[in-house]
Amino acid sequence: MRNKVAVIGSDSFLSIDLVKSLLPEYDITGFSRNNNQQLGEHIVFAFPDRKIDLQSLLSFDHIVYCAGSGIQAGKGEDYLYELNTYLPIEIALFLNKHNFEGKYITFGSYAEIGNNSEDRSYTEDDLLLSKLPVPNNYCVSKRLLSRFFDSANLSIRFFHLILPTIYGKGENSMRLIPYLVSSLTSKQRPKLTGGHQKRQYIHSKDIASLLKALLQSVNVPAGIYNVPSYETRFVKDIVASIYSALSADESLAPESLQRYDETMKYLELDFTKMKNQFPAWQPTISILDSIEEYLD
Repeated sequence: MRNKVAVIGSDSFLSIDLVKSLLPEYDITGFSRNNNQQLGEHIVFAFPDRKIDLQSLLSFDHIVYCAGSGIQAGKGEDYLYELNTYLPIEIALFLNKHNFEGKYITFGSYAEIGNNSEDRSYTEDDLLLSKLPVPNNYCVSKRLLSRFFDSANLSIRFFHLILPTIYGKGENSMRLIPYLVSSLTSKQRPKLTGGHQKRQYIHSKDIASLLKALLQSVNVPAGIYNVPSYETRFVKDIVASIYSALSADESLAPESLQRYDETMKYLELDFTKMKNQFPAWQPTISILDSIEEYLD
C-alpha cells in the first residue's frame, strides 16, 4: 500500500520538483490556492480565506509544509508571519496533541544567521544561537520557527530543514540566476550588487531527492538539520561564470545596485549532521549544469 503525503503549498517553487519526484511512489494530496501541478487529489488552501482542516491531516502518513511568503510577496507583515511561522507551529502542536506517527517536514533558511561578516560555517546550534541582526521580517519569521522547533520538546517525528539558496526552473524570475540569464539573452544590462556576498546553492531537484530519502528513512532522529549545498561561492564569481557560459560581451557589464542582503556578507552552513545521516547522498547539479533550463 502506497503511503499518503500531504504537500502544503503544493504550487510553491519548493514543491514543484518534490511532487514530481514523489508521485511514482506516493499518493500525493496538494494543498494550495490553485492546482497548477494538476494533482489528482487537491484541496483548496488559500490562506487566510480558505484554511486547512487540521483534522484531515491525521489521515496522512507524512506532511511536508512548503507554503510560505517571501519578501517579494508584498502581502504585509501579518500575512508573512501567519504563513511562515504561526501556521506551521499550529500544525505541529495539533499533530503532537494527537500523537501523529508520520513525519512532519518544515523549512528554515540560512538567512537566519543574520548580518554576518565572519567567513565561517554555522552548525545548527550556531544558527539557533545567533543574535546577529537580520534585515527583514522574512528572516525574523524563519528564525522564530526554527527556535520553536528547538525548544518545544515535541514527541512527533519532525524534521526542520535549514535551507541554503535554492534555484531551478520555476523560481521567481527576479532572483539572481533567472534574472541574469534573461537579461543577458535579451541583450539587457543587468542591475546587480558588487557580488561580494558568499552564498551556498542547491538545485530544487537535489532538495527533492534528499526529501525523498528522508521520507523513506526509518532510523534518522527527529530534529533540526542543515541541508547540504552543491557549491559555496561568492555571488560575483557566479555572475562571471554565467557571463562566460552565455558568451556575454563587455557591453552588457552590470549596472550597480544595492540590495538588502548585502549586510549578510557570509551565509554558510555546516552540514555535517545531515551528511552523517545520509552518507551516500549528495547534491549533483551545479549552477552551470542548470543554465539550459532557464533558456527553455
